[in-house]
Amino acid sequence: MNPVYHIDFDFDTEALLNEATTLFEGSGFSTEYKGFALDKIDNFKLIQEDWGNSPIARAERERFLRHYDIWDESYDYSNSRYMKLDADTMLLPHADNHACCINHILNGHNVPINFYGEEYLYTTALLDVSQTHGVNNMGNPDRMILKIAFYENTFEEIKQALMK
Repeated sequence: MNPVYHIDFDFDTEALLNEATTLFEGSGFSTEYKGFALDKIDNFKLIQEDWGNSPIARAERERFLRHYDIWDESYDYSNSRYMKLDADTMLLPHADNHACCINHILNGHNVPINFYGEEYLYTTALLDVSQTHGVNNMGNPDRMILKIAFYENTFEEIKQALMK
């Protein structure tokens, strides 16, 4: 099964990038992420929507999910977050603690995600992050994304909803 399903959606990338950049330049991010075998990764930074400091990410998550008629107010259903992988570093192979997510590249810098040796390029995609994956960002600038994580649905369930 292909772990990547490409999506064509008009996110407000400029507004998202501005919000993410401002937040990452401040001190309101974390290097702790429970989705990895290691809880702390120094080259990886995270800002979660439910921390209350990313209203643009929340609005874009809601707009996206309403567009596909899968909106649910609960953070137990979905949550968005900004993620930044530092320049010239790698995100080692891991599986996340949720089944799937939408990733949207914010800074126009695109390197492939790697699933079991297969590389996939995307701008916006549904990813099966229950499978082992990683990113080689060596020789590249910071990689910034908006991630919408799903906690109650599988990759195939969300894919079917997006295909309607």
